[in-house]
Amino acid sequence: MINRNKIRSNILELCSEDAYGSWEFWSSSEGKTEEQAIEIVDTLAELVNAGELNCLKYNSTDNTYTPTVLNKGKLRKELLASMQQVENPGVINSDEFYWFESTDKGKEEDRLARS
Repeated sequence: MINRNKIRSNILELCSEDAYGSWEFWSSSEGKTEEQAIEIVDTLAELVNAGELNCLKYNSTDNTYTPTVLNKGKLRKELLASMQQVENPGVINSDEFYWFESTDKGKEEDRLARS
């Protein structure tokens, strides 16, 4: 059984320091089921829509992150690809994935959840 609150809490914790926490999220995707991936995508979208996460894209030319609009279909494909990375190394380019960072609202939820 999938615990949406646990997923939410894990995402906020990983993204509360900076966008690089997203990398930990993507790199820890292996071993998840497709059902879990869908829950993660839905939770990320909820957090973005609630103003608790900023959705970003990475600019490799200057190593910066800029705001972007979240497309759930693209996010789902990214997550499913990251889950298969172990079996097919080099298939994905994580620099092109969405990155996330917590807003002040998301950081506050994370802080309260951990206290």
